[in-house]
Amino acid sequence: MGDTALLAMKLEDVCAHWSFRGIHVCWSIRILNGQAPDRLKSFGSALYMTSMSLGNYASSLIVAIVMKISHRDGKPGWIPRNLNKGRLDKFYFLLATLTVADLTIYIACAKGYRHVKFEERSDEENNC
Repeated sequence: MGDTALLAMKLEDVCAHWSFRGIHVCWSIRILNGQAPDRLKSFGSALYMTSMSLGNYASSLIVAIVMKISHRDGKPGWIPRNLNKGRLDKFYFLLATLTVADLTIYIACAKGYRHVKFEERSDEENNC
């Protein structure tokens, strides 16, 4: 398979990822705004975006820690510059383990969630 075919396959993957991420962000903010009181909607949106950015930093931190810990005694480690010489299977197993732990915490928190229905305000009340 040539480099052009590999690039086309990767481009398709990246486009799909960002399309789904855009849909996810829009729906998450819509749900968040529907569940937040009027005076906290902007704070909720800011908190959501902050949690996304902290997640990106955490991802970079995990990669840096794994690279530092797994690179010992002249061995390439789990994530070397040449990925063909690394052990990405161990890295993805670590990510799968962290995902299962995250899902467990999410389910525990979701069990205590109660849907909040706010009363619609009239235009007179919104102008205060």
